[in-house]
Parts: sequence; structure tokens; C-alpha cells
Amino acid sequence: MDNATYYAYFVTEIKDSLRQALDDLDAYIAEEGPFDGVLSFSHGAFLAAAHLIRQSEKGGSDTPSFKCAIFIACPDLYDFSAFMERGEIRRLNAKSDGHPIQIPTVHIWGENDGVHEESRNVSELCEESVATVFVHEGSHEVPKSSGKSMLAGSVKAIRRGITLAALLE
Repeated sequence: MDNATYYAYFVTEIKDSLRQALDDLDAYIAEEGPFDGVLSFSHGAFLAAAHLIRQSEKGGSDTPSFKCAIFIACPDLYDFSAFMERGEIRRLNAKSDGHPIQIPTVHIWGENDGVHEESRNVSELCEESVATVFVHEGSHEVPKSSGKSMLAGSVKAIRRGITLAALLE
């Protein structure tokens, strides 16, 4: 797997690439949204979470782009303002940055995932009263039917997140 070729919509460590991806997502949401929720995995989870944090930093709209967010195996987030302005990559953490994501969120990751600590960190950046966490026995993957407890636990967590979003409307 280490020698595999990967393709990505954007590169997280390149300012112009990340800025363009976030701007593209903003434009899409402005045209097609707002949405009830977003379901995202890995690189996509990074982008969705980055969008929500950037939206929080900008202020302005009282209506978030999504009523809830589901992040599966989300890598670490960093201070996007510092990155865009100075090229500095500073990992966000709840102690110094609080909970910039206020909507109901679901966080799913595998205990054997190489980014499981990063996923945990992202979950802590979300409002804890509406954050649901499920850790399965797998690795960096979307839970599937071959691991019935993995799939059932994920569905239960997702249902809880969607229910919380509906109750807050």
C-alpha cells in the first residue's frame, strides 16, 4: 500500500490548493445548499471540517452550511488563518481553540487507524454536548457489512447525530 498512487482533489499542505478547494466548496454550497448534513471520509472529512471552522471564523451567517456533519477517519485540522497568512501549520486543539464546530457531529474511526489520535482531536474541537463518537475495531476505512458490529455501531452513532440535528431545528 505504501507504493500505491493516490489522487486527491486538493493538497492540504499547499495554500493555493487548500484555498481553492474551500472556495469551490463555498461556491457549491452557496448555489445548492444549505444541506441537512455532510458525510465525509478522510481527506473529504478534513475539507468539510475545515469549511465549518472557516465559516465559524468568518462569522456572519447564523445558518451553518450543514445541520450536522459525519466525519469518518478525519485527519488533524490546523489553524487555517495562520497557514494562509504565514504558512504556519499549527494543529488545532480544544484547550487553546475551544469548540469552533457547534453543529451536531458524528466521529467514526478505527482503533487501528494511523490517524485515530487525529480523529479524536478533531472530535474534541466540536461542541461536546452534540458530538457523538464511535470507535470500531478496524483501520482507515468506512465501516462495512463484513464487520457487523462495526457497521451497527456506526449506524447507531449516525442516527444519534441526525436526531440531534432534527431536535435543534
